[in-house]
Amino acid sequence: MTVRRVVPTSFWRSLEALDHYSQEDRYFALYLMTNPKCSQVGIYSLPKRLIAFETGFSMDQVELLLERFSRDFKKIIYSNRHQEVTLLHSLSYSIFVGGGR
Repeated sequence: MTVRRVVPTSFWRSLEALDHYSQEDRYFALYLMTNPKCSQVGIYSLPKRLIAFETGFSMDQVELLLERFSRDFKKIIYSNRHQEVTLLHSLSYSIFVGGGR
């Protein structure tokens, strides 16, 4: 069975995406919300080398993006020790209301 992830269309019109995200940032944000290791809770194992392989970004780009999303955008926490990512506020876009999909 195919696993599906839902991304709210408001993502494209959010002030943060419009004012602060580069094209690279938008792609990375979508990747974090929809990659195969992603969980509904928003905490999952995600080695940097896997990010680089799946996105096509260099390891340097991956390091920079993880830093930006952690420090500047405050969207994630990344544990280098455990190679895990925590998507902050992930439940706000992963919970369905009213039973519809």
